[in-house]
Amino acid sequence: DYAVQLSDDGDYIKVKVGTYIDDIETLSVKDSFWNTHFYIWFTWNGDKTLDPGGKMVLVDGTINKKDLLEEYHGDDGVNYQRYRVSARIIKFFDTTRVPIEDHMLNIYVEDGFRDGNKVRYVADSIKISPRVQIPGFKITKSANVIQAHSYNSSYGDPRITDGSGKIFSQYLAAMRISRTDFGFYIEIFLSLFAAILLALFS
Repeated sequence: DYAVQLSDDGDYIKVKVGTYIDDIETLSVKDSFWNTHFYIWFTWNGDKTLDPGGKMVLVDGTINKKDLLEEYHGDDGVNYQRYRVSARIIKFFDTTRVPIEDHMLNIYVEDGFRDGNKVRYVADSIKISPRVQIPGFKITKSANVIQAHSYNSSYGDPRITDGSGKIFSQYLAAMRISRTDFGFYIEIFLSLFAAILLALFS
């Protein structure tokens, strides 16, 4: 449920999150997934043991590999982590508008250990490498936002007695992709047309 809101009250830590999309290795409209490598960084003040990168999870995705590339804890209380992540993201593509189609490729990140009462994300920047290529598509827009994400379960937490679920702070890195041309569909049409003609003449 993305309509929920997190209260401004509470003793939570703000964590700034940003991403750099390094490549899109595979995109399968038929099989409803895409594979990507991306860099993600976390910056926060205070508790150096917070480890937001180590505790990150992907919603609707699987982390295949996660490497901590850089980490520091400054004397001024500023902390920083940068990871490179290899992931497989589930995406159910809407193909009802083929061939004039566009799709959203979204990466949803949450803290797997702490809900929004303890950790709140703040959007930093999102960049996409010029090396990112998707055959038949072009990236037309990118953005990153923070939203509240609720789960209809307390996960058995005895501290939650009102029957409500947990609400997490969620970081969303989004890319819109659109078809570059209709060449692929023209080839299919010509092949089909030729097959029909052959059948008729036979």
